[in-house]
Amino acid sequence: MSRAEACLQYYRYPDPLTVADFYKPEFKANCWCRDCVARHEEEHKIKDWLFDSLRPELLRFYDWCIAHTIQIDCNRSESIHCRSALSKIERTSYTEEWTRRIDAAVSSFGQQAEADAESEEKRCYEEIIDALKAKCFGQ
Repeated sequence: MSRAEACLQYYRYPDPLTVADFYKPEFKANCWCRDCVARHEEEHKIKDWLFDSLRPELLRFYDWCIAHTIQIDCNRSESIHCRSALSKIERTSYTEEWTRRIDAAVSSFGQQAEADAESEEKRCYEEIIDALKAKCFGQ
């Protein structure tokens, strides 16, 4: 990219850049960046799904499991083997609770963290702006 091209692109970006700029038609027409949008969506995937949705439900399931202890009776050989320590009814109960927790995580996905995703996208555009500025002004 030539210095002139860098300057042309640099001046198409608002200064300073705000998240509100992303939603203006002139920004979308001139400054859309697939990688920055991808970083926005990746932030959703990581933050919303893994941290805000799945992790709390896994912790709740862990607490539920701790509260439902397995009864071991050394006089009953089936209670001290992994395959038979839980009865079929108990296994079903654990499976149902696990399913409820995963369903809760799925239903909460996407309800949080838009600001974090927009912030990540903004950082990406700022990196582009900084690179264009450096090329334009010979820094």
